[in-house]
Amino acid sequence: MSKHLVETIYITRKCSFRCPHCIIWRTHRTEIPPKEWIKIINSHYGTIADFVVILGGEPLEYWKPIYGLLEVVKGIKEVDYGIHSNSLLINEKTAKMLVDAHLKNWSFSIDFPESYPDIRNKACWRALRLFKKLGVPDLHVTLTLYPQNVKYFPQVVKELMEMEVWIGPSFVMWAKSKHYDSFPKSCKPKWSAEHLKYIREGIKLLKKYKYFHGVEDLFTKDLDSQLNATFKCGKLLIPTIEEDGYMRLCRDILGKRVRKWHALEILNHYDEYVLDWLYDYKTLCKGCNWDCAYHAKISYNNFKHVEVR
Repeated sequence: MSKHLVETIYITRKCSFRCPHCIIWRTHRTEIPPKEWIKIINSHYGTIADFVVILGGEPLEYWKPIYGLLEVVKGIKEVDYGIHSNSLLINEKTAKMLVDAHLKNWSFSIDFPESYPDIRNKACWRALRLFKKLGVPDLHVTLTLYPQNVKYFPQVVKELMEMEVWIGPSFVMWAKSKHYDSFPKSCKPKWSAEHLKYIREGIKLLKKYKYFHGVEDLFTKDLDSQLNATFKCGKLLIPTIEEDGYMRLCRDILGKRVRKWHALEILNHYDEYVLDWLYDYKTLCKGCNWDCAYHAKISYNNFKHVEVR
């Protein structure tokens, strides 16, 4: 029996965007080659986790762009996995290459209607239609809500429902790190009655939709209390592996005060690893907040495409 439902992998920190609300692309460690990821993922699947999520940075930028991820997909074809990507490098050729390598699951960040003139938004919609046409069995859209895009929520849901893909709505979330604490209060999202109206319209549609991932209570409770609530996990929920093959405390905090555990080490020393995780958690974690100042202040329409060297 696996110890967790899900495990996440930051396969790279390289990314083709420079989103101001993201700190991942600002730092980089040595990436391990595809053959090492294949060994780690195959050994963790069914022992550490039942499902593996591969993300970044941008997974398509890993190692040798496209071909690094392609090699990993070929080597883990028996694993239940999902890949979360900005899809900028997906075209007819690259989509077919991944599908021919037995691609099972692709996750898109779609926060606006298909007509919205944002680079990443257009790339995700284009890739979604390509993968749908090529018959990828599990296509999943993450729809992140914040004040600047919430009015599009019902329209985006309708467009995705027509395509019959999984929808996972959520609110923006940011760890309460030094970056978060430095944001002035004036930057924090302010949710109005009109915002709530759009959220209710979107949820009404989702209630009738069979391809829906999400926690309904998140949207039906008082929105202000949800957005301003700080929570702490309490226990290790989702093990996370960094691009150098070592475990991290969680998706937002690197372990600092205990030994570094390599992903293969924990297979035979899992209880020791969890104790170290708990120590770091108790001494470092400030909790997470359903809020993101940069999302609210800058919005997604300021994405800038850059060349990754």
